[in-house]
Amino acid sequence: MRYTGYGLLAMCIILLAGSERRVSACLCYTIPPPCVRFWQADAVFSGLVTRISPDPKDYEASGRIGKRTVIFELEQAYRGVTGTEVRLESAISDCESSFEEGKRFFVYAWLDKDTNTLGTNACSGNELLSDASEDLAFVKKLSQGTHDLQISGIVLEDSDTPVKNLAIQVEGNGKEYKVTTNDKGRFELAVAEPGKYVVRVVMPVNWLIVGAWHQVEKITKVAEENGHRILEYTVEVEPAKCVFLDVPILVYKKGS
Repeated sequence: MRYTGYGLLAMCIILLAGSERRVSACLCYTIPPPCVRFWQADAVFSGLVTRISPDPKDYEASGRIGKRTVIFELEQAYRGVTGTEVRLESAISDCESSFEEGKRFFVYAWLDKDTNTLGTNACSGNELLSDASEDLAFVKKLSQGTHDLQISGIVLEDSDTPVKNLAIQVEGNGKEYKVTTNDKGRFELAVAEPGKYVVRVVMPVNWLIVGAWHQVEKITKVAEENGHRILEYTVEVEPAKCVFLDVPILVYKKGS
């Protein structure tokens, strides 16, 4: 499972002359774990792709501005869908999910309230069903009521370089927890019970932090202690859900 690409940032240039083709580039933020994606999506399901229109391999059709329709034979409904078939409609762009007819996928979709249609994109975290082991493990634990109460996150430098061995401190409900980021810049820990927790990310004081708004707005406090810069978050852990922190990108290290 890859953890890159959740929030969607798309840059599109529309060429109006001639065949009305569009040129676009898609840049995604970080994909959170399944326990976050599940509750953010309006619909979660697995199914077999039976039809895609227009065909992505048909350049003349796919190169035009418009929508693409993907129809699934519904095999397992986890949230927000019923019946035997699911229809997704998404704008034709480089931000489309790479669905293929005849293959099975685990899908996260969102409802467009204006059109009452479901859609998805390349930043949603959709996976081939054969690659969706973490997603399947989560929905199984959820159905059994055995999912851990979890706080997790990721720290990347310049958008793609993992920052490892950063100390993470968590306090709440009279308990303290400690963990460090791994080789992929990720951390996760299970807490004993629901409630409010304070998460502290500890890094050298000469590291400067710059991030997108969706990253920065979650920080509740920045402090300097004993030669370290501390990013502090206050989070709420709810039953059957988890907290994911996308720690602001380390752009460069002052004085290095």
